Order: sequence, then structure tokens, then C-alpha cells
Amino acid sequence: MSDSLRREPGTKHLPDWVPGSVLLYLDHTERGLSMRRLARRSGCHASTVMRQIRKLENRRDDRLMDEALKRLRGQYVGETRAGFPRSETQKECQMNV
Repeated sequence: MSDSLRREPGTKHLPDWVPGSVLLYLDHTERGLSMRRLARRSGCHASTVMRQIRKLENRRDDRLMDEALKRLRGQYVGETRAGFPRSETQKECQMNV
């Protein structure tokens, strides 16, 4: 995963050991970026991004995985989301995911 994925405006840097699929998941669920946009940015097909995101969503049933993603979310986006108020569209998208 390239550094451009890890250093977008409004996000904090995550450790290098965090898989790229987790970054895609966080960008999609927390920042509201579309899968197509993420696919263009990462240089792969949108269906590949969709599969990576769904794979992580399915693993959220595991409490350890869920807690890890919550902690990474806090580091990456920030708990207060200062400067990035969540729009109604983003809230609806996350609810439908």
C-alpha cells in the first residue's frame, strides 16, 4: 500500500503493519469514500476493493477484531472527527453497509 493511502488530509498516520485492506475499510466506513474512488486511488478494480471491505465487515463478529478496528479508527480518523463532520449521506451509507 502506498504512502498516499496513509497520508490523506484529515487523517493521521497508522503504523506500517496495518494492512491496506483495513485502510480501505476505514476510508469507506468512516470517511464515506466510495469504493470506486478507493479503487482508483489504489490502482485496482472496484470489485477487489468491495471484496476486501466485505471480508473485514464479516470479521467484525469477532470481538477482538471489532475492538482492533475501533482502536485503529480512533487513531486514523480521530474520535472527535474534527474538521470532518459526517453528512447525512455518509450516515446512511454506513448504516446500509
